[in-house]
Amino acid sequence: AHKYTNGLLNYGDSLAFKFLYEKEQFTTLGGLTDTAEWKVALPDGATCTFSGSCSVKLDGAGVAAALTYTLSIKPETEMTWA
Repeated sequence: AHKYTNGLLNYGDSLAFKFLYEKEQFTTLGGLTDTAEWKVALPDGATCTFSGSCSVKLDGAGVAAALTYTLSIKPETEMTWA
């Protein structure tokens, strides 16, 4: 259960983003150990910026399936939309 106080922000759980495996990108993201600045761009041109810590995890692999991984980001600051 959650009890909310007016003005207290709660972004909930981590935001999950799925990527096709690319070694260089996977290694770079996996090496991030501190809070980083993130910018998410949507197809309509809107953007969301925030700071947060991340983790990466390889997804399960299937026969003849593309290898993917999930980037999970735990927001630590307010999200700014533009």
